[in-house]
Formats: sequence, structure tokens, C-alpha cells
Amino acid sequence: MSKSKIIFAFILYMCFFQTGFSQKKFYVTIQFPPELCKKIEVAFDNGRTTKRVEIPLNKNIVIVSDSFYSRYATILISYPDTIHKGLYFDNSFWITDNPASIVIYDDALAKNHLQNCKLTNAYRINDMGGKKLHTYDSESELDYANFLSAYVDSLPKTDSNRNILEAKTRKLSTQELQFIKSNPDLYFSLWLFRREFTGNRFWSADSLLKIYNNIFPDSLKGSNEGEEIVKELEGRMTARKGNQASDFNVNDIKGNIVKLNNLRGKFVLLDFWASWCAPCIQEMPIINEIYKHYSSEKLEIISISLDDNLIAFNAAVKRNGMNWKLIFGYKDLIKKYAIGPIPQIYLIDKSGKIIYSREEDNDTELVLLKNLIKRSL
Repeated sequence: MSKSKIIFAFILYMCFFQTGFSQKKFYVTIQFPPELCKKIEVAFDNGRTTKRVEIPLNKNIVIVSDSFYSRYATILISYPDTIHKGLYFDNSFWITDNPASIVIYDDALAKNHLQNCKLTNAYRINDMGGKKLHTYDSESELDYANFLSAYVDSLPKTDSNRNILEAKTRKLSTQELQFIKSNPDLYFSLWLFRREFTGNRFWSADSLLKIYNNIFPDSLKGSNEGEEIVKELEGRMTARKGNQASDFNVNDIKGNIVKLNNLRGKFVLLDFWASWCAPCIQEMPIINEIYKHYSSEKLEIISISLDDNLIAFNAAVKRNGMNWKLIFGYKDLIKKYAIGPIPQIYLIDKSGKIIYSREEDNDTELVLLKNLIKRSL
């Protein structure tokens, strides 16, 4: 073979290789009934992170376009149930790099408008594995849904109901994990594992990583989704009480460099939050109280936002009087600490060791945190 043919073959190979592993673009038009304009929420998962979509005021059409790195981009649509406060109707769809559309019809008789859609180049996840899962764990799912519907208003006030809900959640989650183990070759199982289990507090990261390595075929483990699963689980394993906190070097919203290792010699409180997270906002007065009570020479507070919308972020900062160090726009930092559900808080001691994790300590009211800071400082 001549030199020119070898070079041409190499170029073809590199083009194929880069195309196979590079990012793709999706483009989807979502149309919904006008009465859902102020209620509907849209987000997408590009295989690496989930982003919320801003809905234009009084518009019932939104166009979403971005890069994605997984087999499909996931479109997540929801709106609140007007009967049961705190509950949502939702549906999820997969799309590829073919231009897609999701048209949600206005049906006065439909309890959930999102079940009544016309799709073009979009696929209901329910049809791609979701129905099979619902058949597998239908009893646990129905039991969970019925309890949540009946007691949603009293859950925040009643410890007994919260404990019952937690037991039902654990049972449902166990059924889902068993489904994944029984269907390891199904792409839906990998997708479900990444979305529901990498941050699942009912199982340790070690056990989940072992399950992942043992059950999924190499073809799925070698995917971007597989790499993200490993990254998130290893992040959870690192961000444990007793371990050294992972260093980071980022700019805060004022442009100042924030390097964790440079804060040795003082305690550091890491607060992961978002403007759209109601529990985060509810506990912000506690963070503010801690900030005002302790000198920054002894305790540094760093709030790291999961927001995508800078305007909403700035408004929440101003509204809640957040005058400490604020970080916006660093998704890799969020992954480094394997942040799943928020709010999540870590307390790091003078030597850089994690001595408190809200998730591990199950400290919903931050009582343990306040007492630990009081004893330590």
C-alpha cells in the first residue's frame, strides 16, 4: 500500500473513531396546553449532567437544543398535581440527534396530560423498558404511590409517617435493583442504575460498584454512561466521613480563587444547594445563623450551587442574604463530591478531614451539625 493510501486510511479511521465517541446534538420542540404554561417543568439529562430548562413566560412552546454524550438524551417533563400538594405528574422521553417534537394534548378527561402525547423521533422511556419494570414491581409501586397520595400533607409533621414512607421507598428501590440484576443487558437497566442508584443512600457506594462491575456486560460498561456511573460511585466513596476531602481550585462569583487545601487550619462547611430546591432554601436561615455566629478565621462557609440559571441563582443569593463564599457553574466539582439529592452538607476539620456528612449522619434538621460546630469551635 502506498504512503498516500495509508495516510488516507488513517484519516478515515480517525474520523470514524472521533465520530463514534464525540458529543452529539439534540433538538426538540415541546408543545403543551396553555393552562400548563406557569406549571410545567422541563429538564434534560445529556448523559453527564441534568439541566433545567427555562420556560418563556406565557409561552406554550419551548425549543431545547444541546449536546449529549449518551445513547439518548433524556427529556424530563413534569407539572404539579393540583389535588395532592407536593406530588407531580411526570413523563420521560428519549431522543437522538434527529430533530424531535413532543406535543402534549389538552384533554379535560385526562388525569395526567403527559400520557397523551404525539411524538416525532422521540420515545417514551416507559415503552423502552419502563413498562417491564412497572410489571416487575407493580405491587410495591402501587403501595408506595397510594401511601404518598394519602399522607403527603402530613409527612413533614409526622415522624411515624416519614418512617413508613422510608420503609416503602427502600422496598421499592430494592425491587428496582432486583429488576436491574435480572435484566443486565437492557440499556434501560443501565440508565435506571445511573439515575436512581449512584446516589442512593440505601446502599453503600462499595456495594453498588461491585454490583455494577459484576452484572453489566462490557458493551454497556464501556459507554459514557458506564464511565459516569463509576466516576460518581468513586466520588461517593471518597466523600465519606473520616476521609480527606477532595481538593478543588475554582473561582467564586466575585472572581476570587477558592482552593480547599489553602483553608487548612480552619473548619470548612461545604453546602451544596440550588435556588429551585425548596429544602435548601428552608434551611438557609440556619446556615446564615452559623455564618453570623462564627468568625471566618475559624469557619469558612462555601455554598456550591447546582443552578444552571444565573439570574435565578443571583436572586436567591440576594433574597437569602448569602454573604459567604459562593460557587456557581462548576459541574465537575459537584461530581467530585458525588452529589445526588440536595441539600447536602459536609463539615471539614482543620486537617482537611471530613467529620460530618449530612447524608451519612441522617441529620435532616441540622441539629447534629450545629452541635458539632459548637463543640469544635
